[in-house]
Amino acid sequence: MARSVELRTLAAGAFAYVLPERVRIAIGGPDGPSWLGGVLTCVAGSSATYGCALNVAGKIVSDVYVIGANGELGAYVGTKSLARILGLWEKQIVMEEVVLSRDAMSMLVLIQGASARSLVESAGLGEVALPLDDVAGGCVIEADAAAIPDLMTTLHEAGVTRLREAELASLRVQAARATFGADFVVETSSVHELGLEHRAVSHTKGMYLGHRAVCSTEMRGRASRRLVQLRFDSHGKDVVLPGAEVNIEGQAIGSITTSTALDRAVFALAMVKHSEVAQGTRVRVGDLAGEITQLAG
Repeated sequence: MARSVELRTLAAGAFAYVLPERVRIAIGGPDGPSWLGGVLTCVAGSSATYGCALNVAGKIVSDVYVIGANGELGAYVGTKSLARILGLWEKQIVMEEVVLSRDAMSMLVLIQGASARSLVESAGLGEVALPLDDVAGGCVIEADAAAIPDLMTTLHEAGVTRLREAELASLRVQAARATFGADFVVETSSVHELGLEHRAVSHTKGMYLGHRAVCSTEMRGRASRRLVQLRFDSHGKDVVLPGAEVNIEGQAIGSITTSTALDRAVFALAMVKHSEVAQGTRVRVGDLAGEITQLAG
């Protein structure tokens, strides 16, 4: 587990990364926007939004980045979930005039941090950047894959720090943001378990696929388990591996999903029993002692 830069250091400026392991589903046809709103938890329109694609039981098939710009609409889903999502969505097209197609040529570049917007504008990219909070607030730019190297160079020359995929993974753990394919996979978790009910779900739109299950959890007040962030004091050599058991006084309450090591601490995300979720709760993973620092979301 490599040592990583601290989120608070990068977030004071701006950093950019290509969203990894994503594929764009182009949504065409006159009914595309309204139809897409019926299969996602978020509102789909002429902007950038973050949401989830659920199955009928309310389990997340993938989190989704929706980009509506220049008269086109696309949903960026996890590569490993593409076949499953297309299978679900195609069954939802009844009388609507909607065409779904895979677009392998488009990618997303996220620019995050306190100076993201100002540096994007100074780079002359303000008109193509849409507001979107992924890790630390900022914006997103949609571009052809062939244009990504030049785009990243332009951002770097404007003062934006470029991140590698491993660095992004570390920042997401520090920000307590779940990562698809690591903290959750296809059809294993709900929005409430991951803490996405506020950031990825619109509570004012109409019905959508999986809506009934989401409402049922809302009525119960909570899910039976919850993704949380843990912090362990470290002297530079400690490692917390995914799958490691999290204990309270010798009783297992869950397991690690992802982790990252900084100079003086190890941070991790873990899925634990909701009954044990409280900030400051002391936990152990092997010989390491730590505490629950915050809920993921």
